[in-house]
Amino acid sequence: MSAFSTFISTLAGMSVSDGSTAYTAKYQSTLRQAVPSMECPYRFITPFDDDAAHDGELLNKTRVRTDFTLTDLMLYAPYGEGYGWAQYASALDTYVGNWVDAIRDRMAAFCAAGAQGVTYSIRRTVISYAGENYYGVRATVTIREFN
Repeated sequence: MSAFSTFISTLAGMSVSDGSTAYTAKYQSTLRQAVPSMECPYRFITPFDDDAAHDGELLNKTRVRTDFTLTDLMLYAPYGEGYGWAQYASALDTYVGNWVDAIRDRMAAFCAAGAQGVTYSIRRTVISYAGENYYGVRATVTIREFN
């Protein structure tokens, strides 16, 4: 049986700080409307994104390899709000560094749940979500599991 829900809760439970506030993620199994300015910063995990995939390979009669790809989005502020990157870049760079530290600290939890490998990419960027743009951070996490 897959540990997909455990992988999601492990990733969502990571507390990541931007230098002043720590954020845990919500899991969104459905797409929602744009995030209003007053709800930002808003961090969530979703399997629905351009990069999201669940790839697998039947290795023999009893073993399957599955790669789960999840997207961890931090919508920090609506694009064009405030002073732009000049206002948000430092906090988002701190957030990226802290996110990398947090996922490294969670490796034991991923492995205990059955992960055989975890890879990620993370970048500070302008994120398009639900027809709106946000200053933020996009992290794509791929978890390999064998059953």
